[in-house]
Amino acid sequence: MNENIIKLIDLTGKTAIVTGGASGIGFGITHRLVEAGAQAVMCDIDPEKLNASEQKLKSLGLKVSGVVCDISDEGSVIDAVGNTVSQYGDIDIVVNNAGRYYQCALEEMPAEQWDSIYDTNVKGMFLMTRETVKVMEEKGHGGSVINISSVGATCCNILHMSHYHSSKAAQLGFTNHLAAELGPKGIRVNAIQPGATFVMTDENGDYLPVPDKPDSIPLVRLGTAYDVANAVLFLASDMASYITGVSIPVDGGLLKSPNFGYKRGE
Repeated sequence: MNENIIKLIDLTGKTAIVTGGASGIGFGITHRLVEAGAQAVMCDIDPEKLNASEQKLKSLGLKVSGVVCDISDEGSVIDAVGNTVSQYGDIDIVVNNAGRYYQCALEEMPAEQWDSIYDTNVKGMFLMTRETVKVMEEKGHGGSVINISSVGATCCNILHMSHYHSSKAAQLGFTNHLAAELGPKGIRVNAIQPGATFVMTDENGDYLPVPDKPDSIPLVRLGTAYDVANAVLFLASDMASYITGVSIPVDGGLLKSPNFGYKRGE
């Protein structure tokens, strides 16, 4: 491969923060970024998962560390970002991946459940972006903010998730605004909308059986954490240096499916 192409995707010397980085899609994102040369900090609320994931990636010779962080808590976010700067001296990439979801019909939904979703998915994204952007501005080198939204932001792919879907739509609005506000400072802000995503391993790191092929997805398979991670790597790299304010569906064509991912009447 031509060296100029390799350089475009090379993240060597870059520091990334990935929220919810210890499991699922977040782990795949962390893994892919450090494979590309970045040094990454996984922020996660679960210390046991965080430690296990950190050790797993370190055993592969990858530069990664973990920090316990509740992104819905302002002090916790400030501490996590401060620890990252103390350890690595800079922040170039932030991936707002951590999220919370429940299924509950609107008429039965407690206000506390609505607040819990918004505290993590919206407030947490705001707090982490605010604190990391401060670092990017201070260093004066620009940066890349990547928000992990959902196809549910623009269509109802699963019923009884009005709080989750509307929070994911808020993430897209946040992305659109900050792309304009932060663009002159060299900070790009983009979003990814995963569709139905199959996490290939369980909490112990063991591979799970692949589920049946879903007929509702045009590519006739579920996505994986690494499908999403590949899109994150693209947006974080110099290959996307002139891209900001976009939302990329990583959904196998789900948003183009005529039944929008669920059977009518269910």
